[in-house]
Amino acid sequence: IGNSAFERCSSLTQVSIPSSINSIGLFAFSKCKSLKIIDYIRTSSLKSVGYNAFSGCCSLSQDLIRSFYKKK
Repeated sequence: IGNSAFERCSSLTQVSIPSSINSIGLFAFSKCKSLKIIDYIRTSSLKSVGYNAFSGCCSLSQDLIRSFYKKK
């Protein structure tokens, strides 16, 4: 998912990240204030999450955001 791909997308409430995605770019979902649900498989091929990829996503739980940055 590219840098700033969905940045400031105010209508985005849910996203599914397929297992084929290996990176989430810088600010990819930044400031998506309505984003509440991210559906993804922890054992997927996701290897990197860019700086501030979820910053300003005030509807997401901090635990969920932190889970993207934890090592498998």
